[in-house]
Amino acid sequence: MEETMGRLGEGYGSEYHLRRYLAVAPATLSAAIADEIGDGDRACEWLPFGAGKRGDRELRGMEFLDPTARGAWADFWSRTGTPPNWDAVGRRAGIREWVLVEAKAREGELVSPPCGAKEDGGRARIEQALRAARRHFGVADDRDWMGSYYQIANRLASLYFLTEIAKQPARLVFLYFVGDTFPDGSRCPASRADWEPLVAKANGVLGLPTDLDRVHHVFLPVL
Repeated sequence: MEETMGRLGEGYGSEYHLRRYLAVAPATLSAAIADEIGDGDRACEWLPFGAGKRGDRELRGMEFLDPTARGAWADFWSRTGTPPNWDAVGRRAGIREWVLVEAKAREGELVSPPCGAKEDGGRARIEQALRAARRHFGVADDRDWMGSYYQIANRLASLYFLTEIAKQPARLVFLYFVGDTFPDGSRCPASRADWEPLVAKANGVLGLPTDLDRVHHVFLPVL
């Protein structure tokens, strides 16, 4: 299924606010990421979105890599179904380090549908990939990465693939927008303090250590 970006005119939601930053305040976004990483003020060079039938679409899987690395990804992840989609992909100036962004603007976005892959449709390969990622990140095998936080889990598996299999430096950035308002009244955190217990709950369910050095949490106000 094609993932098409939200319309800029909507004025709400993580896609809208991220694209707003990319359009009018990219330096602020890069600075916030660099500050969280803590290794100097490096700008991010953001890749263009993919072209879809109904407008821009998110980059999918590892389509932004070279053919050799894409082949390795095809061996690592399921070739059927929908691969992880990225809200933004960039490279940090000077060191060519990948930055993969997953953005959130309301509470409900942290929880995702469980993995829907079938036994005969790539589920075993996904389970194997998540198992390898869990072990890499020091997570016990009995933690459920296929359930309600599956989206976070597959993003972590993608980071594991990039750094450990493709051997390409990368960072995974979870970007949380503060102060959004949805027309349907969805609960939107109004501060970093509102987001933090929600993030802690997700990390607790997944069994994640708090000191993962290539996983970062960035909080920005809506523009």
